[in-house]
Amino acid sequence: MKDLGNIHYLLGVEANYVNGTLYLSHTKYITDLLLRTQFQDAKPINSHVPAGRKLSRYDGDPLPDVSMYRSIVGVVQYIIFTR
Repeated sequence: MKDLGNIHYLLGVEANYVNGTLYLSHTKYITDLLLRTQFQDAKPINSHVPAGRKLSRYDGDPLPDVSMYRSIVGVVQYIIFTR
């Protein structure tokens, strides 16, 4: 085995050492997701969903390619689970 020094980035988690303290964050992982989905310049908004609204698979238009959607959902789940 070889010692590669301090960890900087592993499995989507950034590691920063400040005054002997280790700080972990997902900043780079989330930034990469925003760049990949072209939402890096998006602004936050309030999105109000009516209470009691039932969702149906027949509402809205189907996506032409669901693989990007599934990938994004997977990334968001990973970020939440490793928080």
